[in-house]
Amino acid sequence: MHDYFILLIFVIIFALIFDYINGFHDAANSIATVVSTRVLRPFQAVIMAAILNLIGAFIGIEVAKTVGSGIVDSVSVNQVTVLSALISAIIWNLITWYYGIPSSSSHAIIGGLCGGAFGFGGFSMMKLKGVLNKVIIPMITSPIIGIFFGFFIMIIIYRIVFYSKPGPINKIFSKLQILSAGFMALSHGQNDAQKTMGIITMAVISYSVFSVTNINSPNNPEIKNIVSKFVNEGGFIKNENGKYKAYKIIGKVENAKDKNLSSSYILEEVKEIDNKLAFEINKAINNHELEINSETKVEFNVPKWVIFSCALAMSLGTLAGGWRIIHTMGSKMIKLQPINGFAAETTASLIITTASYFGIPLSTTHVISTSIMGVGVAKRFSAVKWRIVGNIIIAWILTFPVTFLLGATFYYIISNLLNFLK
Repeated sequence: MHDYFILLIFVIIFALIFDYINGFHDAANSIATVVSTRVLRPFQAVIMAAILNLIGAFIGIEVAKTVGSGIVDSVSVNQVTVLSALISAIIWNLITWYYGIPSSSSHAIIGGLCGGAFGFGGFSMMKLKGVLNKVIIPMITSPIIGIFFGFFIMIIIYRIVFYSKPGPINKIFSKLQILSAGFMALSHGQNDAQKTMGIITMAVISYSVFSVTNINSPNNPEIKNIVSKFVNEGGFIKNENGKYKAYKIIGKVENAKDKNLSSSYILEEVKEIDNKLAFEINKAINNHELEINSETKVEFNVPKWVIFSCALAMSLGTLAGGWRIIHTMGSKMIKLQPINGFAAETTASLIITTASYFGIPLSTTHVISTSIMGVGVAKRFSAVKWRIVGNIIIAWILTFPVTFLLGATFYYIISNLLNFLK
């Protein structure tokens, strides 16, 4: 089996591990409030969240498209880039989970992806406009929206029930909170599971464009060296009019039709292989010693098996609970009643569902956390434990730059390790 196919398998495995960790790391997003208010028992809440996370993952692929093709050039990165991103996000998620900090899995994987892409080819590999519009701006605005909407929805509910007795109100909102928690779990699956779908699809596209299979025993060892070199650098070798040439994708232009690229990318000719080597390449291909995949037409479509595997991995992770973060969000940050939990979950669910529709890979952690803060402020400002909030915000600020650095570092380590093993 070829090295690049093995790398693809590793990427898929690590992606599903990340999705599983995301499930128990972010399970608190959908069940912390319903558990802390004792509307549902922990096991009941986890089962409900797991099922609805699974269903939510099948609702649309807009977020997957953004992560897989809107942040970095999916046809201009290799497997090492994606693997570096996943390892970085997994490490950061485990660290923050250990300390019970509800950090963003979304920003962790996107930060690692940008870092890996930077390690591969610098800032030119990143779609800076996409990063700004779909990541940075929502990173800043979504917590603000969460606080304000949580506050106003809570104020409206308080006005509606102002003259009602606490006992009946608690009973009514205990029932309503089951619905709002279910809505939150559904929207979480719709947004978060799609991020891993985008990562795996990006890896598959990268393999299909740049992969070269079965180069174990060509007669001329120089063939293997040339092929491996350009594929590893993000290029590929193609036969044009009887001559083999090595190409590398260098950028994107509008309405480009060169080289039959449907995704509007242009190629730079790197090296023309001389006739002697071209003859050897043809001979190796005829002897089934060398197969070159030079297909360059790329369309970003998420395969069904990717959707199902990511949905299953996240739902299984949700079953694991993530009790450390549930404790932080459900009781450390603020003491919640069913009416507060309903307001926070409804606010967060509406924001996340709207973002998913527009393909924005929103941090569900940021949204539910700030919605809880807004609900708490509506109760009274001192109801929120701001010292805990401060620790959470520090983790939010650190997530993207730390995982960016980790992604770039792991790209350097893995790529050099692979070169050494060759």
